[in-house]
Amino acid sequence: MESLNSESEDDVWGSDTEIDPSKKLKDVHYKNGYVDGITSAKDQNLQQGFDETFTLGADLGYRVGRIIGKLQTLVLFYGNTDEALCNDYASALEHLKIGKVLSKSNFDTAFKSSYNIKELDRWEEKIKFYTELHISK
Repeated sequence: MESLNSESEDDVWGSDTEIDPSKKLKDVHYKNGYVDGITSAKDQNLQQGFDETFTLGADLGYRVGRIIGKLQTLVLFYGNTDEALCNDYASALEHLKIGKVLSKSNFDTAFKSSYNIKELDRWEEKIKFYTELHISK
């Protein structure tokens, strides 16, 4: 009789191994909502970071490209007689790699650049020097 009684209790209350379908559905919806929320927040922060840094990155990239291009032109015309110019050009290629200039390490958490703008100013002054030296003769 005892075994019959325990079987009937399992029928009424269900076994411990059975999963409540409504709980399972609730868990699925909870997990999906959590994942959607995290994804949305990441997308929003990514867009905000892009919006806030695009102009700065474009300006830095433009300046670096202009510096490298001008040095390259000067080397093309005057590099065979100016070793210092060639050395500066090689140095600029190394120090002004766009991946270094726009590296994540050069931006703080507020998306402000910590790149040393004076470094670009210094290269522009070198271009001015070489231009005056060779073209203003």
